[in-house]
Amino acid sequence: MMKNWLRKDCPLVFPNDYSTEYCNYLRACWFTDKALGKYIKCLKDSGKYEKTVIVILADHESHPVLLNMSPEQLGNCRLPLYIINANISMGEEERALQQVDVFPTLIDLFGIEHEWRGVGNSIFRPTPRVSADYMIRRANASELILTILHISKYYYPDLGGIENVAQQLAEGLTEYHNVVICFSHDKQTHYDKVDKIDVIRVGVLMSAFSQDLSPMYYAVLKETIEKYRPDAIHLHCPNPFVYPLVLRLCPPSVKIILHWHSDILGKGLVYKLVKGLERKMIERADYILATSPNYIDDSEPINRFHEKIRVLPNAVQTMALDLKPEDEKAIREIRERYSGKSIVFIVGRHVPYKGIDLLIESEQYIRSDVKILIGGNGPETDNLKRMAEGKERITFLGRLSSDALRQHLWAADILGFSSNTKAEAFGIALAEGMYCKAVPVTFTIKGSGVNWVSVNNETGIEVELNNAKAYAEAIDKIISSQQLKEKYAEAARNRVLEMFTQEKATEAARELYKEFIGGE
Repeated sequence: MMKNWLRKDCPLVFPNDYSTEYCNYLRACWFTDKALGKYIKCLKDSGKYEKTVIVILADHESHPVLLNMSPEQLGNCRLPLYIINANISMGEEERALQQVDVFPTLIDLFGIEHEWRGVGNSIFRPTPRVSADYMIRRANASELILTILHISKYYYPDLGGIENVAQQLAEGLTEYHNVVICFSHDKQTHYDKVDKIDVIRVGVLMSAFSQDLSPMYYAVLKETIEKYRPDAIHLHCPNPFVYPLVLRLCPPSVKIILHWHSDILGKGLVYKLVKGLERKMIERADYILATSPNYIDDSEPINRFHEKIRVLPNAVQTMALDLKPEDEKAIREIRERYSGKSIVFIVGRHVPYKGIDLLIESEQYIRSDVKILIGGNGPETDNLKRMAEGKERITFLGRLSSDALRQHLWAADILGFSSNTKAEAFGIALAEGMYCKAVPVTFTIKGSGVNWVSVNNETGIEVELNNAKAYAEAIDKIISSQQLKEKYAEAARNRVLEMFTQEKATEAARELYKEFIGGE
């Protein structure tokens, strides 16, 4: 009966070689389209159309023979989903979504808050999902792709030493499936995609002692681990709030890699409260990455675990430091601004461990004709400016743009790197200055990577810790000999090129990951 009706009322004409079944299939499509048109016209005629959200979702055809396709081929077809009169833009989505995702998508679309959100995932909340393509590749041993879950405090566009390292690894190790989970800057959990990397930013309730606290982190981390099934968790330390959650949720088969950027320093009683969790985290870890060999033996938490420690240096993004066409003029203007004096340049956050106060103190002992330029700002800025009152050779530049920073590094004769505690675990700003041929003067800091990045009497001069007079004498020694300055400058740049570029660090990480979890 239905078959005859379709033939009678449908105006479509088909080629003679179309089968009866296929013609009826196309007539059914025409009928459905016509019925939808009548429905929408009825809504418009009654004045209800603008207040109605219309959801149209297709299903797989149950008779693949009609389309001359195998069930497997048909199962891979893309299906249309239309939401008409949605009150927000849908945008584009590259993930493989399923019918179970429609209900939670509509819940979000209507702004409905309910504890049961269905069994799928809303398109507006790109929750960590293993795509169909990815699952197929994982099932095929010849094309196995291993997954790394990076846990960092924050992630790009947030900037900082740890954030930069996490980004370099996630974006550089392209042969792995990289996912990032970190903290948000508000109470909401956000799901982003940064350069094709899925980034989950977990909402924060409050912060205490430089540590974010999040009541929802456990649930989000649990969901992330269950959906991505990582082969390794790369945890950037210190991050003590996360330690017990990882210990509880990480399956025994998953490798844990601790990236040991720094010990927890100067927290007194607070550290005593988390020390036990830190020890359990270190004991559970399969591998520990130290940023320099110098840091290992003097680090009380990790120095007993030499057998699972490897060194992975931090890296300089050389592209941001390479000279641009406009830089030559800008550098010349900087030098002319200070009447051709030798420039001692320091840049960084104005906090106690940067030792900027020691550089200011050293000014009175410097005999050479110099100009000391201090870039950056921070909680100690006002105190430092008071210390420098009356010292005409010292100028505060404030926060510098990336272009201005690069130009001042290349204009500088001396890099005043005066950090004086282990809180300066590596010294990425030190490596950046060395790349730009600014000769560093550093203090001897036991257990810090600073004295590994710059080698005494090879790439610069290292002096006794907190000795401002010796610091000034080192500056004078370099400035008084153009030959010595050029020798140090060339060696400093070469050391960075050989050891601390992003390309070198990524390749080193790749080799370590082959050791840790395999992969090509």
